[in-house]
Amino acid sequence: MVKKIICLLYCVVLILPVTIYSQTEQDSITTSIDSLLNQEVEQPKYVNSASKYYQSEQEAPSSINIITSKEIEEYGYHSLAELLNDQKGMYISNDRVTSYLGVRGFSRLSDNNNRILLLIDGHRMNGYQVDGAPIGNSVGLNLSNFQRVEIVRGPSSALYGTNALFTVINLVSKTPELSTSSITTRYGSFNRREIGIQIGNRFNNIFDFSILGNYFKSNGANYYYSEFDTPGNNNGLSINKDADEYYGILTTINFKTLNFRSMYMSRKKFIPTASYNTDFTKQQFVSNSKFWAELNWKYDFSYDKQLAIKLSYDFDDYSAEFPFFFGNLIVNGLSKTLGINGQYIWDLLPNNRLIIGSEYKKSVESGYRYGTKTYDLVNAEWPYEIFSVYLQNEYQLNQNLSIYFGFRWDNYINEDNYFSPRAAMVYSLNSTNVFKFIYGNSFRAPNIIEKNLEEKTIVGYKKNLNLNSENINTLELIWEHEYSKTFSSILSLYHYKLNNIIEQVKDTTDGLIQYQNFSGAKTDGVEFELNGKFNFGFKSYLRYSYQKALDNNQKELTNSPENLLKIGFRKDLFNKVNFALEFRYESPRLGIDNEETKPIYLIDINFIAKPIFNHLTMSLKINNVLNRPLSYPGGNENIQRNIKQPGRNLLFTLKYEF
Repeated sequence: MVKKIICLLYCVVLILPVTIYSQTEQDSITTSIDSLLNQEVEQPKYVNSASKYYQSEQEAPSSINIITSKEIEEYGYHSLAELLNDQKGMYISNDRVTSYLGVRGFSRLSDNNNRILLLIDGHRMNGYQVDGAPIGNSVGLNLSNFQRVEIVRGPSSALYGTNALFTVINLVSKTPELSTSSITTRYGSFNRREIGIQIGNRFNNIFDFSILGNYFKSNGANYYYSEFDTPGNNNGLSINKDADEYYGILTTINFKTLNFRSMYMSRKKFIPTASYNTDFTKQQFVSNSKFWAELNWKYDFSYDKQLAIKLSYDFDDYSAEFPFFFGNLIVNGLSKTLGINGQYIWDLLPNNRLIIGSEYKKSVESGYRYGTKTYDLVNAEWPYEIFSVYLQNEYQLNQNLSIYFGFRWDNYINEDNYFSPRAAMVYSLNSTNVFKFIYGNSFRAPNIIEKNLEEKTIVGYKKNLNLNSENINTLELIWEHEYSKTFSSILSLYHYKLNNIIEQVKDTTDGLIQYQNFSGAKTDGVEFELNGKFNFGFKSYLRYSYQKALDNNQKELTNSPENLLKIGFRKDLFNKVNFALEFRYESPRLGIDNEETKPIYLIDINFIAKPIFNHLTMSLKINNVLNRPLSYPGGNENIQRNIKQPGRNLLFTLKYEF
């Protein structure tokens, strides 16, 4: 089946340019004026997170995808995990607690998403204790609250420091001038209830504000786990243990050159899988609250010099409760961090731009507690302090060729230093062909839990103060081609080499678990994306990825599907209804005991009724239309080797704009 798909795709790539050429010739002669007037005009897309200033997708020194709010609405994406699962080279896992993102063949089971970097309006969302990026419901907002999602593939530690190994994802919130105020209600399968608000206004072009908020609650699905099929464990039935609840609010205020943003989110998720050998018959949960606030100031000294300064505060509170035979084990983690960031952009010459920046972060509190209600197994304070400087230079040699070079130095005070370089060449052969050649080096510093956690009584952990950082080296070649006004494509070839992978290992001498540096892994792959934009509101895409991820012993990595195929299209129906369909195929993944999951074939559809009386919009999203069984590999904390996922589910949405 996989070979047939690859052969079919290869034939399409070979035949398509000839077909498009003949179609273009015919269109230039026979296309009517009415059909031209009905063709949707695409606005250029600009990205900020690739170089920390706005530039087009073609100019950016990375493989870029920008998903606009219109695309989010058309395909019915409600969570970041849903959206990312349909992008080339990306795939999702879920252990019924957290959604995990795999990128280009690499996703270690239960890694907390600490090898990707998530930003909201440029603010770092990865936690400060386990460094995890919240890509599922932990974001706290529905995707309808965002103007666009920027995806920057490849290492970006040269700009952002730790965690930016495989990708940087930036969610850009809606502003008053880009959306009217609205209220949205949603109801769906598993008694899912949701309400969202968007409020904003602008005054005299010098002051504006926006408030984006969302509340979500779901009972979750019921599951049967054969691993717990005994009378004492309710015959393996996990009933009413998959509940999920979150809420979040994001506030933005702009006054002249000042910008203030703050966000608060909270999530509580119950765990149906009885992870960590807990009591299957009792409830266990994890809870997380985040708050951050930042004040930004920008000043233009002249048309070619700009200074930006940001002050920030982050609060992160994590708690979990696990029922064991001796009682409940309680985990609490709390961090409070202050930061200051300065960036100076200087156009030295009309063809030469220099960016110099510096960051400083200091924890004012970083505590971790692990024990029962009456007894502490671990009660520690692990402070940290980070100072960083970075530089990037863009030099345009001529009208067609641009060279990028940059680096960043991160000093974890009293601990380690990290140097991260990046270089790229962007060559525009002509108006329809752009080539990019990219080299990058990034790191992930071991987080404070991996280095310091020691508890030898219950689960059994021991610290490792000699733990080294993970390091990745990459080479990538990208070809962006526009066949005609109808078709465009992106082809990427890449090689990744990851060293010193950090994983949990059980020491055979004492039976204790310790985080240690695993030898390494490499990935070679190809990504192809073909986009079509036709008359009368019809759009389509085809995305195929082949990724071969091996460890240093040439063994296949776990949780790494070799083939990913995503096909989607949308069409306006009856002048009032928009219909979208997406098909997704994944080849099997290898689990931790060398067992394979079944291949994935899924179809999702979305209907949108255009605004009635310019105010009310209705939509219906159906996930897994064919109700196919779906499961992902389980981590070391799970008895289940495959974690079952919900089947077909529906979500109905009403949105009123005023």
